Amino acid sequence: MAFIWKFFYALFALLFLLHTTFSLAKGAKCVENERKALLLFKQGILQDDSGMLSTWRDGDHEDCCNWKGVHCSNETGHIQFLNLGGSFSLSGKINITSLSELHDMEYLDLNGNDFYPSEIPESIGSFTKLRYLDLSSSGFVGTIPYQLGKLSNLVCLDLSTNILVGDIPWTIGNLSKLQHLYLGDNSLGGVIPFQLGNLSMVQTLELRGNSHLTFDQQNNHDAKWLSKLSSLSSLDLSSLSDVGYSHLWLQLIGELSKLRVLRLSGCGISYTHNPSSTTYPSNYSSSLVILDLSNNNLNSTTFQWPFNLSSNLQELYLSYCNLSSTDLHFIFSNFQLSSLIILDLSYNNLMSLTALNFSSNLQVLNLQKCSLLSDNLIFTPFNPNLTSLVHLDFSDNLLTSSSIFHCISNFTFNLHEIGLYQNLLEGPIPEGFGNIMNSLEVLNLSQNKLRGEIPTSLGNICTLNHLDLSQNNFGGELSSFIQNTSLCNSHQLRSLDLSDNQIKGMSTNFSVFSFLEHLDLSYNQLKGEVPESIKLLSQLNALLLNGNNLGGVITESHFNKLSNLKRLSLSGNSLALQISTGWIAPFQLQQLEMGSCMLGPYFPNWLHNQHELKTLDISNCGLSGFIPEWFWHLIQDVDEVRISQNNFFGEIPNLSLKLSTSRLTLTSNNFEGTVPSFFSQVPALDLSENKFSNLVPLLCDQIEDNKGLSILDISNNKLEGHLPDCWSHLSSLKFVDLSNNNLSGVMPTSMGRLVKLEALALRSNNLVGELPFSLTNCSRLLLLDVSENKLLGSIPSWIGENLGQLQVLSLRMNNLYGRIPLHLCRLGYIRLLDLSHNNLSNEIPSCLKNFTALADDDRINLPIAVSYHLFGLGMKGWRLTGFGFVFHVNLTWKGKDDLFKRPEQFLKSIDLSNNALTGEIPKEVVSLLGLVSLNLSRNKLSGKIPHEIGNLGSLEFLDLSRNRLSGPIPPSLAHIDRLSVLDLSNNCLYGKIPKGTQLQSFNASSYEGNLDLCGVPLDKKCLDDGMPTPHASNHYEDNDNDSYFTQEFHLSLGLGFAFGFWAFLGPLLFHRTWRRTYYTFVRRVTDRVQILMAIFVARYLTNR
Repeated sequence: MAFIWKFFYALFALLFLLHTTFSLAKGAKCVENERKALLLFKQGILQDDSGMLSTWRDGDHEDCCNWKGVHCSNETGHIQFLNLGGSFSLSGKINITSLSELHDMEYLDLNGNDFYPSEIPESIGSFTKLRYLDLSSSGFVGTIPYQLGKLSNLVCLDLSTNILVGDIPWTIGNLSKLQHLYLGDNSLGGVIPFQLGNLSMVQTLELRGNSHLTFDQQNNHDAKWLSKLSSLSSLDLSSLSDVGYSHLWLQLIGELSKLRVLRLSGCGISYTHNPSSTTYPSNYSSSLVILDLSNNNLNSTTFQWPFNLSSNLQELYLSYCNLSSTDLHFIFSNFQLSSLIILDLSYNNLMSLTALNFSSNLQVLNLQKCSLLSDNLIFTPFNPNLTSLVHLDFSDNLLTSSSIFHCISNFTFNLHEIGLYQNLLEGPIPEGFGNIMNSLEVLNLSQNKLRGEIPTSLGNICTLNHLDLSQNNFGGELSSFIQNTSLCNSHQLRSLDLSDNQIKGMSTNFSVFSFLEHLDLSYNQLKGEVPESIKLLSQLNALLLNGNNLGGVITESHFNKLSNLKRLSLSGNSLALQISTGWIAPFQLQQLEMGSCMLGPYFPNWLHNQHELKTLDISNCGLSGFIPEWFWHLIQDVDEVRISQNNFFGEIPNLSLKLSTSRLTLTSNNFEGTVPSFFSQVPALDLSENKFSNLVPLLCDQIEDNKGLSILDISNNKLEGHLPDCWSHLSSLKFVDLSNNNLSGVMPTSMGRLVKLEALALRSNNLVGELPFSLTNCSRLLLLDVSENKLLGSIPSWIGENLGQLQVLSLRMNNLYGRIPLHLCRLGYIRLLDLSHNNLSNEIPSCLKNFTALADDDRINLPIAVSYHLFGLGMKGWRLTGFGFVFHVNLTWKGKDDLFKRPEQFLKSIDLSNNALTGEIPKEVVSLLGLVSLNLSRNKLSGKIPHEIGNLGSLEFLDLSRNRLSGPIPPSLAHIDRLSVLDLSNNCLYGKIPKGTQLQSFNASSYEGNLDLCGVPLDKKCLDDGMPTPHASNHYEDNDNDSYFTQEFHLSLGLGFAFGFWAFLGPLLFHRTWRRTYYTFVRRVTDRVQILMAIFVARYLTNR
């Protein structure tokens, strides 16, 4: 109804415009002060994309009645109509008060523009002749002025879809002629004024989306204003929760006898009462045509429907109502829905469909995401007269059998649209399906498991204009599909999506698809060259061939007729573009993805004229040299730019640009020098793997209108000098990676101003001093990596006190000393703790049992914006993907880097190796059931291995080597079947190695250095399967486990000494000539030394 009313007014305005246009030649010109008022209004417009106001020019001979959007009275010349709505082209902060001279204005339409943050002025009340006022969807803020109540002639008022707050003015109740009131989709609150009951002529009332609006239930008289709206035919109270909680209001709604449209979506309606509860009279039951009760809880074991549904109902929306098949059966058994045209049951838990008496007039049936199973989907009892059905949606269910195609074709054959995407359908599409569905316009079977060749019968559906078979397992040759497509089908087809399948080959003739607008063949197994016939698709606006094995050369002749092209993606192929230097593309692209195609070595100059780009990817394209300055101007409005993995070099000039780019990736090039300050306007900035040396301008030069740098990755560069102390104005940063550079000095205190910081990586620099206390303000930190620096002091206790959200903490390879603070045990979310290669001492805290994330053996998803990809312990780096982060970690075992492909498990790791920790391994460690990696090697730990260590069933890596552990190996260790790396070497363990598939599969080196261990895999056998008593002489009394000197080292040292000794002394003993020569040499040296000493003594005595 609302749409029809707006259409009527728009049509009336158009007819009025035509009338005045043909009569103005003899009529009056516009009034001068009104013309000036319009020009004053125009001054607030900052942007006019469609040229709406291009005719509004200042001049003595300018007649504003001829301006676009302006309509004047033929008799008086006064402006009556001002229509600037619907274009979404105007933006700026306007002042409606500037139009106050337009006293005769009856029609004002400013909808669909961007006037944020303009307000509706109080002077709006001066337009007393207004009959139509539409300010919807225009970004107006503030409150609704009560002066609107002065517009007594107003018939239609639309303030919907803005950012209006506050109460609804009671003065609106004075608008006695008002027929249509739209206040929906704002942030209005307070009690709905009872004066709205005075609007006796109102036909449409829309308050939807104002969730804070309430009804006055204390004053029963005032609460009944709704029942006074006797002319009301359309009511939308969606998202007003008070409706569901108030029996009174549901009763009042039921008294509206002329109501045709009722929308109560998301009103908190929930019926769980018993059948004896009060029912409400529904006077509208015979008049209601549209009923929307979606997003309510209408499920109950004692279901009682609160609304009388009449045979006149044409549209029924019940999505998100928690309905079951029982509830559905109740509805169709108790109500005659013979006129129903649209039925939406989507997003319920129906699970099955049994005998339901659907209306023979039904045209649209939506069963999306209803947990439907193939076995419980019974079509045969359906009304056989479903010949009117044109739209059927079974998408996002649990259907598995391809017999669904036979079922659909059995009960209807006039369908225009079928949605079966995102199910579990298997097998081929029946060959004859396309012969029966001869009226089909849209077929979406994407995201299933369908296989085989695409049936030829689909080419016989002459009406088909949209075919989506993406993300399946279809095979066969692309040329066969095109050949099987009949001429009648090819001329109708507008969109073809075969992406993410296993289709092979490459067609040589695309001319049959002359009207195709969207072609997606990405991520298949296509090979060969791109045929030049692609240029015959003159209507094409999207060509997506990325992720195939295409090769050959593409020239400008492939594109010369594609003037409508907006999206071009060729990434992931081996294509070479040979474009002449002066070529001017016939299209204006919005998306260009050419990653891994050969564009170089010279920069593609034809990009210079692409002014509508929003996505640009020319990464890994063999480009080199300097980037032209015009490129940085070109990308000012491009949302995402990727030029990584090329050979660009030189310094980027620090230009005065205003960037709207959301993500800029320049990684893996050879850029050098200073990082320009205008880059700080980019929310996600990846400059890793270059040769940048100075980041001071980027961090310290403040730029106005900065959207806020959020992600900063300058790792693996040549940054040098101290970290600048100017982080205060970068408060929007969430991710900072400056690892693998040459930064020095202390960490500046201003980094503590980064209160939104979630990840900080400063690994592998030359930072000194202590961690600044100001980092306590960074309470959102999820990851802190300052490993491989020269930090001093003890581990701060405030890490555990203030950084309670930490999931990854790495302080490895610094100069930290002292004990591990007990406060670290407060890190309940910690998943990776690495304190290795420091000088930590004392005992391991027993409170580590408080690491609750490590105690959980379930594989849980990280509830954070950071995603980790771990390759194993020496943190090898981060990588930015999308707007998440990828964390690379390298785990070193005995000098060897191991690659791990299950990051969701490896994240649960503790590494305290290469310290001076003493005492026993705390028995509480066995409570960390989710632990995957535990490294306590190269310490001074003593005592026994915890007896219940076998409880760590998720453990894959265990290194306890080079300690002073004693006692037998616990038998429970043999129960860890996931264990893949074990090192217990160089301890004082004794006894028989427990039997178990895992422990016997390890190399003997995992147990070496424990002289009293016996059993497989060691060569030493256990006598009578007994446990030999250890002898003190067999063990190190003072085993320095920090030392890297192994038994092999001592053996090689002895062998080297013996060899050197006999290599020198042997010839002297057994060769007389050598012996005499040696003695002569020694005697001469001795004589000379004696003479020099005598001379020195004589000179000393003489001088004295």
